[in-house]
Amino acid sequence: MRGRNLNVGKSCLGAITLSIYSCCCLIFITACGSKSSKNSQSDSGTSMPDHYNILPNQGLERPESIVYDELKDVFYVSNGKDYAPGDQGFISKISGSGELISLKWVSGLNRPTGMAIHKDQLYVADVNSLKIIDTETAEVIDQLQEPLPNSGINDVSISPQGEVYLSASAVHAVFKVSQDQLEVWLTDAELLKWANGISAGEQSLLVGGFHLTTIDKTSREITQLETRPAIEDIDGLWPDGKGGYFISTVGSSALWQMDASLQAIELLSSDSLYFGDLEYVPSKSAIYVPRGNSESNSYCISVVKIQ
Repeated sequence: MRGRNLNVGKSCLGAITLSIYSCCCLIFITACGSKSSKNSQSDSGTSMPDHYNILPNQGLERPESIVYDELKDVFYVSNGKDYAPGDQGFISKISGSGELISLKWVSGLNRPTGMAIHKDQLYVADVNSLKIIDTETAEVIDQLQEPLPNSGINDVSISPQGEVYLSASAVHAVFKVSQDQLEVWLTDAELLKWANGISAGEQSLLVGGFHLTTIDKTSREITQLETRPAIEDIDGLWPDGKGGYFISTVGSSALWQMDASLQAIELLSSDSLYFGDLEYVPSKSAIYVPRGNSESNSYCISVVKIQ
């Protein structure tokens, strides 16, 4: 979720950075539906990833997050206006080839942000609750309310063991699903400041917000990670399959890649279009990330090819 001036409190926006390539590249996007790229090369002549936009100005509304359903070869995109309780939020359904299947596949939500897929269910962070949607029927089959008021539930991630974790930006916390309800799993006003992007692994969590931290799932010990260069205001993060992560940031809106040694490079940057919460899809060799400009009401999904 982008921006900190929220009705439910402050929330962090940001992203983390990863490195797959040894060179630097800046790609500037001027507006959804148009592409202006400037590719640079490393000393070895390796090119940085190309990109293109899909669904420019086709009804997406401040899209925040995208998630890929590999079994059905479709994407889901969260949309909405103000980050507050209401009924104007919706989720769009997109084909694996990038065509709009249903703009308002699920509607009547608050303001959905982060999402995760587990089996035939879509888990959606929705301001003050976790919504669980049946992907076959597009019906909300369950919702779990926040354990703390005005918590600013922001992102959700599911571990390989099926454990469900959520970031709560406004209360600087991580929640966990336990016995069919949300519980406060860990809070830290400094290290989890404006907690936003979250990625659950087998033994640990990676949480991005004002800081980038890792949390041991057994001891709940939290450790701050120092990227090079320093990355703050983290929004989305996704494993690159090589021990590193792809990361999107809010303040200085950009897309990064960080390797296992925490060395990061900037892949894309834009002064005019924000980067939302991303997903890397290895089978398509691409990163998918919502983009947009609220002033011009221009929104799309950027597809960044990874070699």
